[in-house]
Amino acid sequence: YDLIVLLGCNDMPRKNDKSPQNRTTREEYQTNLNKILTKIKGEKNIFITSFPVDSIKSGVSKITFEDYMACAKEIATNHQFEIIDLYSIIKNSQNDFLATDGIHFNSNGHQFIADLILKQMCK
Repeated sequence: YDLIVLLGCNDMPRKNDKSPQNRTTREEYQTNLNKILTKIKGEKNIFITSFPVDSIKSGVSKITFEDYMACAKEIATNHQFEIIDLYSIIKNSQNDFLATDGIHFNSNGHQFIADLILKQMCK
């Protein structure tokens, strides 16, 4: 594999946001991701969607999150990336993958994603 891209969600709009100037609209998100994937494309690439965050702690609604993930998967598919849909894989999981902030992975989450990447690379 030439490249592995793991998507984050820091720039998604949030409820009660104290820094809305740091967020992007869906259109900006789509444009930016398209530009990035166009520039970094290799021969064989993996694109990993963002993992589900705690909507209460993060302020990112489930609807917004799912909309942005659908957009990201479509763009990655158009750029011929192999996709690991981390969001869909763990959105209904009972596993404890998030740190106390509800936005970042804890050690269990990091191990889980490392195992998914290794499995994809060994196909």
